[in-house]
Amino acid sequence: KQWYQRRVAITAGIEDVITTGSSILETVDVLNKAGLKAVDGVVLLDRQQGGAVNLKNNHFNIRSVFNISEILSILRNASVIEQDTVDKTLQFIEDNTLFS
Repeated sequence: KQWYQRRVAITAGIEDVITTGSSILETVDVLNKAGLKAVDGVVLLDRQQGGAVNLKNNHFNIRSVFNISEILSILRNASVIEQDTVDKTLQFIEDNTLFS
């Protein structure tokens, strides 16, 4: 018998923003088809519209540097935006979350 050992490179991705996670899943699919194992990713900003949940449901780990709530809080605490803007933005996110 001959035994073959297949080497699989484990890869991690870096993205700027995550909304639904669909573009990351498309990239993961391409990498997996190329023989790589994509298992982890990092995003600068999670818009909190279900992308992290979608990726987790598809067995992909994602970490974000910031989420939109944190950014809004920073801007509000620095008096850059009004509370009304924060409230409207958070309501928009809640109304437009695709995965929860």
